Amino acid sequence: RGYVNRYNREGHYPLIGRQGALCGNINLASGKFYATEHAVAVDVFAGCSSFWAASFLKALNLNQYATSTAQPGIAVSTISKVLLPLPTLAEQQRIVAKLGEVLPQIDKLQAEEEALAKLQEEFPQKLKNSLLQAAIQGKLTERLPEDGDARELLVEVAAGRERLVKEGKMKRQKPLPEITEDEIPFEIPENWCWVRLGEVAVLNPRNRIDDDKEVSFIPMALIHDGYGNKHSCERKLWGQVKSGYTHFAEGDIVVAKITPCFQNRKSAIMRGLVNGYGAGTTELHVIRPLIGRLSNEYLLYLFKTECFIHNGCLVMTGTAGQQRVGRDYFENLLIPLPTFAEQQRIVAKLEELLPLCDALAVY
Repeated sequence: RGYVNRYNREGHYPLIGRQGALCGNINLASGKFYATEHAVAVDVFAGCSSFWAASFLKALNLNQYATSTAQPGIAVSTISKVLLPLPTLAEQQRIVAKLGEVLPQIDKLQAEEEALAKLQEEFPQKLKNSLLQAAIQGKLTERLPEDGDARELLVEVAAGRERLVKEGKMKRQKPLPEITEDEIPFEIPENWCWVRLGEVAVLNPRNRIDDDKEVSFIPMALIHDGYGNKHSCERKLWGQVKSGYTHFAEGDIVVAKITPCFQNRKSAIMRGLVNGYGAGTTELHVIRPLIGRLSNEYLLYLFKTECFIHNGCLVMTGTAGQQRVGRDYFENLLIPLPTFAEQQRIVAKLEELLPLCDALAVY
């Protein structure tokens, strides 16, 4: 099978890779082994330590003698002419022993350096995740007596929903399941409350506008990922995009539902839409708050939290590479709801702090 040189003698043999990806690599073999035609086994004479020879050859970097072709190689005749300094055997052994002490420490330092570099690379994102989590737990802002209680918003939401039903703009929906203690993931301030997203927002609404009206068209590629809130758009007539695409309007929040866009936080608030309307990729869920005192920006930051992404990934369905987060996840999603005044303070604080995290990135 291509193994042409058989060794079955006492002692150790430096093995030199002389062709392809392993060209110049040095290993130390002993006892019975087979070497391919692309390797050279070095049999050193008495007075020269195999360990010393292998250590020196590693330090020498034999690649410098390789031919510069698409398939680099080192000729055996070239290897045989490599100059090798020869200390006394006793000093060879002392050098090898010292290398045995020092090299593992160097490897350890290198591993620690790589771990530190990885930590530095990941730190800005981890810090952003921590800030977002602190924000939705009420740990980033203070509460003021004049804020009132977030439960007052639920009364406004109920009135707003009833008005839309009477106007024929939405259908009356079945009540969502009551929130149980076991579902609540963390504590929130006393004047906040837990609510399901489907109770305070309309999901995936449809637009009713004239076919000849120009609107924004937004494929997935035009929605930025990450922790920001950016998108761009193309211009099309509504009649061209009203079928087979997702509908949204000015102020709606869109969240990618397909992997890896969902994990990459492709989500944004639709701002500056042509004539206030748009359509785009079908791989979006659209969230439209029922009242103006539910901050779109606060909800967007919630959709960028690590817990939202993690829990969404747990309920994805579909085949590999085509997995999606379903509507049920959004509709039944528990959201911590602050008062409107505190929602605004949270958004302002995050807009202040998140950009500073990028300054910590190591390039």
